Amino acid sequence: MRTVKDILNTKIQSYKCVRSDALMLAASKILSSANSSYLTVTEDGVFKGILCERYYARKVLLCGRTSSNTTVKKIMTTDLPVVPLTDYS
Repeated sequence: MRTVKDILNTKIQSYKCVRSDALMLAASKILSSANSSYLTVTEDGVFKGILCERYYARKVLLCGRTSSNTTVKKIMTTDLPVVPLTDYS
């Protein structure tokens, strides 16, 4: 049986990251240039959460915030399941 780590090692890393202290304006530019609907959020290289277009629409646009003064940390999701790399598939 293969572990989660074995499976991930066979994948091409194509995800993009953004720091949690980045402004949403910068994160939006990364989303656009990557042609992606989500970004992983990191702090000092450690995974902290995820940011997607839906969060931007709901937590920035619909709340009257602006991209130039709202940080990623204010709208990202952090309550995500974590699977240990040693788990079996």
